Amino acid sequence: MRELVTLFGADDLPTIGDVNPYVLGATASVFGNAHDSGRRDPYSSRTRNQVDSQLTIALTGPQMVLVVGPPKVGKTRTLYDAIRPIEQAARVLVPAANHLREVVTHPRIAETADPIVVWLDDLHEYLDAADPFTSTMLSWLTARRGRTMVVATLRTKKLEQLRGESELQRDIRLLLEQALTIRLASTGEDPDEHFAAVSAYPAMTWDRHGLGEFLNGGPELTEDQRDLFFRMAIRRNQEDPTWSQRQAAAGHRDAIHRIGIEAAGGVSRLDIRAQSRLKKSGVRAVGSNGPEPCPLRP
Repeated sequence: MRELVTLFGADDLPTIGDVNPYVLGATASVFGNAHDSGRRDPYSSRTRNQVDSQLTIALTGPQMVLVVGPPKVGKTRTLYDAIRPIEQAARVLVPAANHLREVVTHPRIAETADPIVVWLDDLHEYLDAADPFTSTMLSWLTARRGRTMVVATLRTKKLEQLRGESELQRDIRLLLEQALTIRLASTGEDPDEHFAAVSAYPAMTWDRHGLGEFLNGGPELTEDQRDLFFRMAIRRNQEDPTWSQRQAAAGHRDAIHRIGIEAAGGVSRLDIRAQSRLKKSGVRAVGSNGPEPCPLRP
């Protein structure tokens, strides 16, 4: 069995409690790595579209759970932190892509009843294998006597490419159709997630797009993206005038100040730095009730 998997303990598969997200595929950073995890790398909740809640529910069901998103947005970390409190004692099975069939039919897997999490990070590598992972193999795994969770991650573009392939094996297409797919976006695309991430990592200088991209050296935040974020923050405060105050009350006051939005006397306003950024995209702060989008004249 040791030769068929990429993770193996002293004499058996490790448990979820034995491993950390970095050995399962999360990219290491200055805050955490395979040898130093859990001290300086807190998990930042994914509340947009209730991703964390969706995962908690999905992991109790029989379907393969597939987390899809752009590179470096935290797919592996999000999945790991969803599973750990549910099945900390479950064994983790990370098959070698070129030994899938041998792993699935091995007596240690097929003839045992202990809980197992089958971890398929970068699912496309298993679908591109000479003997690919298919819905048939999935059914063999879920037919075990013991509880078996099959989880996977996949980049958005890879999923689009796979679905667009006319020659894709029917069994693989069926696997993707039957998977319970949960979409994950950058924390930089949602003000609530962004403020939570800034608060969790106060030592960072937030010049990059989203927590995952920053930690993993992803693409820099462009001026257009900065402007988009500020417009989103303004819109959120227009929909709910107490939004910025609630962010501050939730412990995000420093985060609010650092991205240029300040709660003052019940009125959310933009500081000079934020106004300068917004001006480039034709938005300015006007009126006594707080900022609002407004086209700028040349």
